[in-house]
Amino acid sequence: PIAPQTASVGVSTSKFVRKEGDVIRHNMGWTFILLAYLILLAIGFYLVAPAVMSLK
Repeated sequence: PIAPQTASVGVSTSKFVRKEGDVIRHNMGWTFILLAYLILLAIGFYLVAPAVMSLK
């Protein structure tokens, strides 16, 4: 993945200089993969050990 601050700050950290849209599009896939992983992890914990999810 390419550093997300490249899109916001505009500092050249890779070959994507002045191509903020390309950086965002490149990172979008990684973002969805990570999000899906976290959701699956949460569902797994909920099914296996619901007590872990409570704040008691």
